[in-house]
Amino acid sequence: MSERVTRASQLAASSLSDSDARRGQPPNKALAHALRVLDLFADGSAPLGVTEISRSVGLDKSTVSRIVTTLGQHGYLDRSGDGRRYQVGPTAWLVGIRYRLGLLLAETSRVAMADVLRRFPGTTGYAGVLHQHEVCYVAVVDGPEAQRVHLELGERTPAPMIALGRVMLAHLPTDELTEWLAHLSPADLPPRFLTRGSLLDELDRVREQGYAINEGDHDPEIGAIAAPVFASDGLLIGGIAIDFLTRDATPALYTELAPAVTTTAVQIQRILAALE
Repeated sequence: MSERVTRASQLAASSLSDSDARRGQPPNKALAHALRVLDLFADGSAPLGVTEISRSVGLDKSTVSRIVTTLGQHGYLDRSGDGRRYQVGPTAWLVGIRYRLGLLLAETSRVAMADVLRRFPGTTGYAGVLHQHEVCYVAVVDGPEAQRVHLELGERTPAPMIALGRVMLAHLPTDELTEWLAHLSPADLPPRFLTRGSLLDELDRVREQGYAINEGDHDPEIGAIAAPVFASDGLLIGGIAIDFLTRDATPALYTELAPAVTTTAVQIQRILAALE
């Protein structure tokens, strides 16, 4: 599975833009102009020409021409049959589909994890997606006797620190993982994996066994087991995890919970495949 084409869900995109604004980062004007152009196609309207786009967004035609050419090169726009107008391209559709799958992952996980949480008292369930070097939580599900150890929806944690992050990292293509590691901060590495080499060894183990284990790596009081969730085409959507208090962890818990989590992930995949 390590060579599966992977695109992390863009579920947290809107919150990230707000986060950047709070940090005082200046907006990228060229990107803002391109997004305004893309917005014109959101209502499913007929193909648009450069002149129409220029008038609608208030930019000169030369600027619009450069924008639509670039968007076309990356698949976000396509030329229409007459070659003079533009319409939504396959990449834009793909982003939209993956966004929808991210939403469905959150909703489906809440239902699918309920049985596991009942079987393992004191546990909490999560679903998350990768964004850059972090896991963004898209669903939090308390079991009947949850210990309230969880984070909140939309909160983010450095991916290497937790089982949910490592199980997704383990299924990145080699070139994508290499690029990811090149920008990894040592501060984002957990105590058990203090070097990139040791982290890579762990990702190999995770890939082979199909799940990841957290033994208090991020919080010494919290353990977890996580499994990846894929779309029907093999694209990584995100992952799920079941958290528990490490003081309650026994060898039997790990032995029984791991297959329960991986089975639940497969169930979620089947549900999502039926909804695609």
